[in-house]
Amino acid sequence: MRMMCLGLAATAFVVALVSPAFAKMETIAGVLIDEECYMENKANTKEQHAMKHGPVETCATSCAKKGKPVALLTTDGRKYVVIGQYTANKNQILIPYMAHTVALTGDVTTNRDGSATIAVVSIKGL
Repeated sequence: MRMMCLGLAATAFVVALVSPAFAKMETIAGVLIDEECYMENKANTKEQHAMKHGPVETCATSCAKKGKPVALLTTDGRKYVVIGQYTANKNQILIPYMAHTVALTGDVTTNRDGSATIAVVSIKGL
């Protein structure tokens, strides 16, 4: 019986460490960025990106059209990876807003490692 209780406690502990916090509906303002290019160079927050092989004029939109991950970058430097229905069809809904300031409303989840996602239910250009 004691071993079973220890096993259950250990399992609960592991699940608590791995599970993200509960999502809550929020509206967050920031710039829509191509996450991959931003991680390569933190200056890549506009349409043109500085890449290893030189500047790319319409990089943010081009990457979004390819279905690459899009993120919302706030003025305080917090990054929220966009997930859910708004990323369907290779980010079709997000493409017109790339490199623009927007307000996203959706379920925000902050993981234990500090990363965050937003499952968008509405978008508004600012």
